[in-house]
Amino acid sequence: MTLIPIFLILIPCALGAWLWWSMRGLDKPRSGYKSRKPGRPPRTFGRTQDETTHPDYADKDTPPNRHAQGTTLVDRVERPPRDFSHAMKAQHAADRHAATTFAAIDFETANSRYYSACSLGVVMFEGGEPIDRKCYMINPGCRFDDMNVSIHGITPAQVADAPKFDALWPELLPIFRKYRIVAYSDFDAKVIRSLIRHYGLTADGPLALDYFDVCQYARDNILGLANYKLPTVAEFLQIDGLKHHNAVSDAETCGKIYVRLYAERGRKIRASLDIPATYAQQDYIRNLGGHVPPTLSKRDASRLIESLIERNQMERETARIEAKKIRRRSKEEEELRFVAAAIKEPGYAMKKSSSKRLQAIRELQHLIARIVADDIIEVSEAREIAAWLETHKVLDSNFKETIEKLCSVSEDKSMNESEMRDIYNGLLDCLVELRDRPAL
Repeated sequence: MTLIPIFLILIPCALGAWLWWSMRGLDKPRSGYKSRKPGRPPRTFGRTQDETTHPDYADKDTPPNRHAQGTTLVDRVERPPRDFSHAMKAQHAADRHAATTFAAIDFETANSRYYSACSLGVVMFEGGEPIDRKCYMINPGCRFDDMNVSIHGITPAQVADAPKFDALWPELLPIFRKYRIVAYSDFDAKVIRSLIRHYGLTADGPLALDYFDVCQYARDNILGLANYKLPTVAEFLQIDGLKHHNAVSDAETCGKIYVRLYAERGRKIRASLDIPATYAQQDYIRNLGGHVPPTLSKRDASRLIESLIERNQMERETARIEAKKIRRRSKEEEELRFVAAAIKEPGYAMKKSSSKRLQAIRELQHLIARIVADDIIEVSEAREIAAWLETHKVLDSNFKETIEKLCSVSEDKSMNESEMRDIYNGLLDCLVELRDRPAL
């Protein structure tokens, strides 16, 4: 029971002592250093007079004690360093020349096996410019897949007399040792490794390929492309002259892409801010016969697909109408040939019909058949048909040109074969028009 009054006394005392300790010195100006203690000198920054300086920064004409007595700091701004800009530019130019000196390669294979290389394109670059191009045809010694042949167009007959890869290895080995190997994707690196294993090739000493993947380089530096295939990247960077799946052309385009991206010095190229189209949309556009631009967003891809579908539907409808016209024209010609053959028979007389429409069709068919009978449009026949058309007035202005051609035939004018064919086709169209009309 005696402990409670003691705690009641100690707690206020401790609280008062803590407040006095924390609030002491508030009436005095505080210094800039929180941890400064009485008697400790202020901190000094920089070199003192007694310290030695670098020879490049020392001023040999001024004595060491150039400052007034009692100064504790040396001026921090002294003689500027030597001008290394020219040396740095020269070094940068040398580094750029070394980085843009390489050999771009591209393989074409006969089938899905990596060791089935049938063509190799090598383009040497010096300072970012192509200086030499080489194309090697290779006999893979295996079958060719139809799909691969349809892609690159190389057939077994074209490489039947070509050497195999092991015969080209002594010529390619110095190139692989001297240059950095630049290719689009890691496919060509897999082909090289597979060929070395397949033929058991060796080299005098270790062979470490300096291989660079330009496809991954493009993915890291170009943002927002629809895809990163070689034609897409080349089209975006405006690199012309690509003949896709030609080994030399692919290798040269790959090297130009590498030089173009290296010139950006690591800066990202923003192709588009929109979400790129999916691969399913791109494949669908290609199947519809459309072109996939380098920067294609999902929204634009949907619109392009709709327009392509509409265009294909219109093309199919137009083709269907044209096919129907061709079938109708063929049927009319067959009927006219039959009527022409009947006209040649002795004692032929055209039968009358109770229907005016059918009677008019038969009359026109009879008149046209007379032209078909001898394959020559005579002036009297043309005038007779023109008079019939003028009398019946059953055709609209669509056949005005045919009627004018018939009416323009005169006694002193001879028609060539082209004009006769045009009039004949026009008369067939007139006959089809009469057949399609519900009534005269």
